[in-house]
Amino acid sequence: MKVGIAYHEKYCQYDLGPGHPFRGDRFVNTIRLFEEQGLFRLPNVTMLEPKPVTKQDLLKVHDKDYVDLIFRLAEKSKPYDVETPVSPQILEAARLIIGGALEAGKAVYEGKVERAVALGCGYHHA
Repeated sequence: MKVGIAYHEKYCQYDLGPGHPFRGDRFVNTIRLFEEQGLFRLPNVTMLEPKPVTKQDLLKVHDKDYVDLIFRLAEKSKPYDVETPVSPQILEAARLIIGGALEAGKAVYEGKVERAVALGCGYHHA
């Protein structure tokens, strides 16, 4: 069975700070574990290259006011609320992570892989 793994090195920018469960090092640690276990040497495992979702992609599932707010907050590195910082780096990583989910789904749909893992996806809305 061919398996795809969607991952980008910039995922680690999705780091909400000390004490928060969404830390950037979780991606590095996961990839390191996969490497130590020899996962990437298996012939049936392929890496999927995510592309960042566009603002238009986000508007398909989110209200325009919300999307605009997040982009404005990112420009100014202002928090969304007390536990959700927003910065250009976090937004870039989030757009890549969401793009990874789309790429994983597309790879399965198009028959490139039978199963896919999109690292970092789901957040608490899985």
